Amino acid sequence: MDCPQPLEAATARPKGALPSPGGNWQIHAQGVGDLLIGEPLPSSLLKKEGGDPVQKFMKKVKGLDSNTLLNQGLLNQAGYPVIRLKTLEITLSFAQEWRVLSIEPGPSIVSQKGTSKGSSLAELKRAHGRFELHRTPEPYHCVATVPDVRWLAFRFSDCAAACQGERSQNVTVGKPNYDYME
Repeated sequence: MDCPQPLEAATARPKGALPSPGGNWQIHAQGVGDLLIGEPLPSSLLKKEGGDPVQKFMKKVKGLDSNTLLNQGLLNQAGYPVIRLKTLEITLSFAQEWRVLSIEPGPSIVSQKGTSKGSSLAELKRAHGRFELHRTPEPYHCVATVPDVRWLAFRFSDCAAACQGERSQNVTVGKPNYDYME
């Protein structure tokens, strides 16, 4: 899908993001910082978090039924475990064997080209050269992908709003809806 020209942001940048965690925690083609799609949590993250977030998650969910887990945001709609990190503006979903399935970085976590949650299509085009728009089912009806960062998706309420300058409401690195790993 294409947008009519010109593409310019119509809304202000989101406020309230945490300070940038630094260059080591950027969005890249394999994940975010030391977090890699398809891999277990790295020791550098365990150290940064002050322990293993998976163990803390397991203690928190012990004895809870799936409806409670879903209602509390501890499972996503596809049934995968979801963990929000305490030291980084990142939410993770996990596949089999606690391998990272998808990463949702907040606005403080940016790509090498400076794009993140809250970027407009105009900013994506300036930074990455181009983007592709795809219509998708709920909860976001439009996704923009960029050619130079594999598995990166900028999600918008709908494509018309994105073309009119809406800023991305969510960013996902990885495969949020199915377990592509065996």
